[in-house]
Amino acid sequence: MGYTTAITLILFFSVLSGFNDGGNLLATFLNTRTMNVVVVVAMTLLMVLSGPFLMGTEVARTIGTQIVDIQQVGIATLNVALVGTLATLLVCWRMKVPTSTSFALIGGLSGSGVALFGPDVVVWSGLAKVAVSLIMAVLFGGLMGFAVYSVILVVLRRTPFRFGVRLGYAQYISSALVSFGYGANDAEKSVGLLATVWMLLHGGSFRVAWWMIVAPALAFGGGLLWGGWRVAKTIGFHVFRARPVHSFATQLSTAMVVLTASGLGGPVSTTQTIDSALVGVGTRAGKEKLRWSVVRRMAMVWFITMPMAFGMSAAIGLVARGVGWL
Repeated sequence: MGYTTAITLILFFSVLSGFNDGGNLLATFLNTRTMNVVVVVAMTLLMVLSGPFLMGTEVARTIGTQIVDIQQVGIATLNVALVGTLATLLVCWRMKVPTSTSFALIGGLSGSGVALFGPDVVVWSGLAKVAVSLIMAVLFGGLMGFAVYSVILVVLRRTPFRFGVRLGYAQYISSALVSFGYGANDAEKSVGLLATVWMLLHGGSFRVAWWMIVAPALAFGGGLLWGGWRVAKTIGFHVFRARPVHSFATQLSTAMVVLTASGLGGPVSTTQTIDSALVGVGTRAGKEKLRWSVVRRMAMVWFITMPMAFGMSAAIGLVARGVGWL
């Protein structure tokens, strides 16, 4: 029963990722209205699915083996971590503010492990690697957004106006790259968890099978279609009123950062990278155009996500042990 529960929770985590992360993938073109929504949704799902197959599954291995020693703590602890993670994501989704599924998952895994078995079960070197990747992605996302948009402004000053108009259609390429990067990074978190459950159930070493990639991708697609628009509108319309050129710069910057991290095997948050790149572009476009109240709200949610997930998972684990469920 524990293994079935774990697989169900992992797939539900993918659904909530569709709500949260999928909304961010859609947000940067939503308010420009230059792209066909049906085409973009279909392209997003295809590229998310392609990422792990073409870029490898090193990020999945990091999540599955380098945060908490799952083989030592067992399936019940993983289930507690997933429940705490999902509760955190639901709270943030209810607030209509995108958060980091990566921060939530890492907080949930470490919280349940520490509460039930102590700090020794945490793979601190792996946790440090993930923390550095997440923080650097946010910093580089903002800097890259500022830099890329600066370059685009220089190019546009030296080209005919018609070229600038057509640049908006390059969003199809940049949007595909972001979605591909998401598939090669964020989407592999569910892949890594499924591979870990399979390893616990059947023994042997960590191994990713094709269905472990396809099943979360389908669940992600369901979440994207069901609730992703709610988050997309928060980012797409409320941070600042972007034009196609702003969206192109945001997507291109995000893709560069996320794909680089994926190649190095470092888990990042595409959600946070998109948001920070959008802020970087908006700052270069004229910081008075940014709605700083929304930016501050997003930053606050990012800051509290991991501690919230850690606390929720720890509390759930201790209660479950106290009533004899564990």
